[in-house]
Amino acid sequence: MALVDFSYDKHVSPHVFFSGRVCHDLNNIITTAMGAVSLLQFKAPMESTFRGELDRLDRSIEALSQFTKRIERVFLDSFDNRIPYNLTRLIKMTIDEFQSPKLEIRFDGDSVRPSAIDVSAVQSMIKEILTNSIDSMAGEGVIDVSLRQLAAGGSHACQLTIADSGKGIAEDNLSEVFGAFKSFEKRGNLVGLGLAYVGSVVHHHGWSMAIESELDKGTKIHISIPLEPAP
Repeated sequence: MALVDFSYDKHVSPHVFFSGRVCHDLNNIITTAMGAVSLLQFKAPMESTFRGELDRLDRSIEALSQFTKRIERVFLDSFDNRIPYNLTRLIKMTIDEFQSPKLEIRFDGDSVRPSAIDVSAVQSMIKEILTNSIDSMAGEGVIDVSLRQLAAGGSHACQLTIADSGKGIAEDNLSEVFGAFKSFEKRGNLVGLGLAYVGSVVHHHGWSMAIESELDKGTKIHISIPLEPAP
């Protein structure tokens, strides 16, 4: 399998200033549009065709608002709301949301000390990785998740690994998968922010990450996470 280390400076950082400006301008437009549509909805008859068109426009504006928030999460959030938290518990809780008759997610983990994390952000990070794996496997198969205690240079850490048996990533594309607005899928309205978000969470927590993959055999993502010192 080819192996590539994640680099925040290469994959995410170049887009931070641009994204901040985009979000600022979009939020101004969205706020104005929402106000105008709400006023027209109030005045339009409930069963009219015009009211139906306004409702569709309102949903489109809301979708644009959610997209802007997603950009902000990737590029502008520093994930500072951190508390010591049990990673094993968080992983198990997140995995349970994805289990289905056609999909099995197996967990094998050591008992590790808590780590200071932004719980919501890290849970979203795990969900993004699992979602990518599930898409790669067409929604069925087995995903293996492990959490292993490490000891390097006297400082303790653990390694989270998420491995799927999906279609894998071509070696030529592997160094770009964490890049913002990069998507190698040909379907849907994908904007390539999922793994960029993963990289942003990893960077702002001071962790490290690597990805290895092989076509038709699957992908593994490894994240090294420092743990709280022993009391």
